[in-house]
Amino acid sequence: MLQKKVQLTIITVIAIILLSNLFPLRLFIEGVIIPYPYETENSEFEYVACPSKGLSIEFMENKFLKFLEENPQTKDTIIYRKFKRNPLKFWNWKFYLTSNLYDYPLKK
Repeated sequence: MLQKKVQLTIITVIAIILLSNLFPLRLFIEGVIIPYPYETENSEFEYVACPSKGLSIEFMENKFLKFLEENPQTKDTIIYRKFKRNPLKFWNWKFYLTSNLYDYPLKK
């Protein structure tokens, strides 16, 4: 009897994790407008991506290229993200693995 309860609990937890990553549950939990801040090591270049408002990673990369053209003396050529993945937010796991927002190294 106890073994069946354990199996049912495990199956239920796995189902919740899988279903929460298939459907846009994160929009209901975290909202639509989520800012994703980026900057270079010395904070010479800063950008906040917000895909729902049209502020995409591609736009950031274009702005960074313009920044480098206007500031050729800078040695600050790597963009870092300033936000972490939270493994406890299981509804975001698929997003963490597939979104280009997380392709940049984390600034420590």
